[in-house]
Amino acid sequence: MAKSSRKIVVELKPGTGLIVVPVFFTARNGEQFKFVPGAGVAHFAVQFKGLSPLKKAYFSSDKPVKVAVREDAEPGSYPYAIAVTDKSGKIYMDAACPGIGVDW
Repeated sequence: MAKSSRKIVVELKPGTGLIVVPVFFTARNGEQFKFVPGAGVAHFAVQFKGLSPLKKAYFSSDKPVKVAVREDAEPGSYPYAIAVTDKSGKIYMDAACPGIGVDW
């Protein structure tokens, strides 16, 4: 499995709300990367819509989560939903993240 320091950062920005950087993430089969809670995020959860390109279809944490693209994931775009809570417990959600592109 290929190692990588690449990441998707989930943040809460005052006046803007939930931000996912980068908006669209590309990766190769077998590549590892992290979902990282950024500024203002106390906890986050990710759920893929339909088939997941990752070894996990759902995960949640208050710390960075290392994931890997399945070796057998078909090339394409895989959208996901993400929900976060801030330190006060308020929930923010983006049900239409553009997703992860595999072997684009």
